[in-house]
Amino acid sequence: MIEPWVCAILGATILWARWSAAPQKRRLRSLIPFSDLLTDLHIDWRISYVIEFVLFVGLGSFFAVKIMGFSGCREAFSGGLGWTGLLAQVKPADKV
Repeated sequence: MIEPWVCAILGATILWARWSAAPQKRRLRSLIPFSDLLTDLHIDWRISYVIEFVLFVGLGSFFAVKIMGFSGCREAFSGGLGWTGLLAQVKPADKV
């Protein structure tokens, strides 16, 4: 049996990978104020990308498992997707 927190992390990671695959052209922007701080501090984009990913997945998984109390893998997976979706904003695609 897979632990719920693993499923929540998988759900959050899949959402991040889907909308944030290429850091230079990424469409997913975290609503965590810390990401704006990283931009203001002019930290290298690779380091800020990793830090933002860890915060994004960590907070989404925490909300899904600890706050909401999802105990099953399916619930935690969808909770990981849902809570991380609430912590993000998808920028519209550039028109070609």
